[in-house]
Amino acid sequence: MSKRIVSSISIIVIALFACAGIARGADSGGEDLYRFLSKKIMADRDTAFIENLAAASRECDWSSAKKIELTGNLRILAAEDADESGALYFIRGSSGDMYVVSPPDEGGPTGDEYESMSKNRMIFTLETVHGEHEGRAYAFARILGEPKGILLDRIFKVLIVLMLFFVMVGMGLTLKISDFTLVFSRPLAIILGIVLLYGLMPLAALGLSHLFGYYQSYPYIYLGLILAAATPAAVTSNLLTHF
Repeated sequence: MSKRIVSSISIIVIALFACAGIARGADSGGEDLYRFLSKKIMADRDTAFIENLAAASRECDWSSAKKIELTGNLRILAAEDADESGALYFIRGSSGDMYVVSPPDEGGPTGDEYESMSKNRMIFTLETVHGEHEGRAYAFARILGEPKGILLDRIFKVLIVLMLFFVMVGMGLTLKISDFTLVFSRPLAIILGIVLLYGLMPLAALGLSHLFGYYQSYPYIYLGLILAAATPAAVTSNLLTHF
């Protein structure tokens, strides 16, 4: 048993160091810019900055824009309770490239349409230019046409749902009344499991996030670790326990 514990701890430590290396290497992909924009918009609630940045993007020479096709995700930065004008949209490519979406002078997607685009990874056709605002360089983009969904992503989502359904149904068919009796006859194990999952594990993730500096430098990894630590393993753990 001790060897298993040591092996598990080793795997966790290696994974955490790998995450730290990936996070540090991601700076070249726009993480510095993302943190700057997050602070400006979500923490400082600087709506004037968003308007001025949009104006700066419109003043770029779009006649020399480069047309590209990019697979990635549309993301939204907005302060809590902000309306459509207080949101900044950007597209993040699979390779880490970051393009701030420049709103056209007239028309263009609505806030609801942007929200719909942000739900899935998509193929975007963009025209891009580079510009500056307040001494910082930006890559601006305008979305051309309707973004296309990725077929394999859709198939993957359907297969995941089906897999979870059949695994849960198959395990449920093996349950007997005696299984529930056992649970209620030994409540301490259930209570201990809840305390460890929703108490100790999130606290451990919080401590590790501070230890590796994620809290200040990489808030998305900080939140991700805590959410992952507080999320039940669900189907996988149930299946392994059944075996």
